[in-house]
Amino acid sequence: MKILPTVFFLLFVSSQHVFADASNLAVVKLRMREEVYNAERDMQASHLVYFLHVLDLSKTALVLIDVWEHNPLNVEIQVKPARDNIVRLLQFARANHIRIIHAASGKSIHPDCRPLPGELIVQKGKNSVMEKNFLKYLRGIDTVIYTGFQLNYCVMFNSSGILTAWHNNKNVIIVRDATSALETVETLSNRWCFFATLSMIEGQFGSSMATDDLLYASFEPKEN
Repeated sequence: MKILPTVFFLLFVSSQHVFADASNLAVVKLRMREEVYNAERDMQASHLVYFLHVLDLSKTALVLIDVWEHNPLNVEIQVKPARDNIVRLLQFARANHIRIIHAASGKSIHPDCRPLPGELIVQKGKNSVMEKNFLKYLRGIDTVIYTGFQLNYCVMFNSSGILTAWHNNKNVIIVRDATSALETVETLSNRWCFFATLSMIEGQFGSSMATDDLLYASFEPKEN
């Protein structure tokens, strides 16, 4: 708690993988959000705080989780707007040499988001081997930007998910308009599962931003 102070891809992991050289990239200053509790007051009360954060692109990874080609119709209605933003983020990451990691399991990836040669692919699951393979791809990375589906399941809890990055001391950013949650009949109309999970992330495990916060962030020279 924060207190104020394609196809089914086979797993291929190489410890000798040579990552793109992004050492000379600029940094960007972007607007982010987190949930803050006041220790001197009721811990049940919290508020959202917006702040500027400087992001070093050479130490940043963009993770896409389960951006599948086919979804049930009731899920696709929520997924499509988020997927459209994932496409925009993917284009930005490719143009700025941000490390891209595609984490998928068992289904074909949407054509607009399929990996290009040189982009990293990791099979996700719920075991320690898959987690270790994912962490190999985070070498030299201090900030992990998460997108994909579903926020309250795989994005949060799987081997390539937010908890794995957080437990390994990475700064976590969820792009809140580039994901959605799996809702029930009771929660669908107000997206309560999405907002509850987002609140948990912003209050405990990281920060959030909107797609445009990154795409329209101001670039600054990188200090050597």
